[in-house]
Amino acid sequence: LDYGEVEEVEKDLDEIVENLVKRCSNILDRADEETIKTLIELANEIKTNDSKLEAVVAIVDKYLEEGKKVIIFTEYRDTLEYLKLRFKELTSKYGKGFFETISGEDKERFEEVKEKFEGETCNLLIATDVASEGLNLQVASVVINYEAPWSPVKLEQRMGRVWRLGQKEDVSIYTTFMGTPADIDIMKNLYGKLLAMKDALDEVRPLLGKRVQIA
Repeated sequence: LDYGEVEEVEKDLDEIVENLVKRCSNILDRADEETIKTLIELANEIKTNDSKLEAVVAIVDKYLEEGKKVIIFTEYRDTLEYLKLRFKELTSKYGKGFFETISGEDKERFEEVKEKFEGETCNLLIATDVASEGLNLQVASVVINYEAPWSPVKLEQRMGRVWRLGQKEDVSIYTTFMGTPADIDIMKNLYGKLLAMKDALDEVRPLLGKRVQIA
C-alpha cells in the first residue's frame, strides 16, 4: 500500500520485524542470525551519533530562542519516543514542560495538550500524523517533518495545522532527508507525485520548498 492509503502509520516496525522473525525462525540459519545481530548493532550505533536528530535539535533551538512555537511531525510512535528522550535533555535550558507529545495513544488528551501548547511555557509539540487533521495549531509558525511521508497530501495536512486563517506570522517548514538510498527514494517519490500533480492541475504550490544542502 502507498502510505497515503493508510490512515495512521503508527505501528511499531520493530514489532513487525520481530513477528516476522518468529514466524520464520525455523528457516533462519546461523548466517541469518549473524546478519540480524549486525543490523541491530548498527541501529544502536546510530543513537550515539545521529546527525539528523542533531540537525533538528539545532533548528528547534534556533526558533525557541527567538520565542517561536515549533511542531515536529514524525511517522512513527517509536520515533516520537526517541525524539522525546533527546528533548528532555534541554529541560534545564527551557524549563519543565517546554514540550508536549501527541500520538494515537493520546487522543483523549488532544484538547489538554493544545491548551498547554497555546500557553506560555510549552513551545514545542512532537506529534505523529494523528495531529495533522482536525487540530488548529496556528499558534505555531514552524513545522519540521522529521520523516517525510510518501504522500504529498500528508505534507499538505501537516502544514495546514499552522498555515491557516488566523496565522499572524510567516511560516517556516522544514522537511529533513538523509543522504541515504531510502530517503532519496522517498524524496524522488514525493517530487514525482508533485510533478504529476502540476501536470494535472497546471499550478501547484512548492510543498517541499527549496532544496538546501548542509555539509
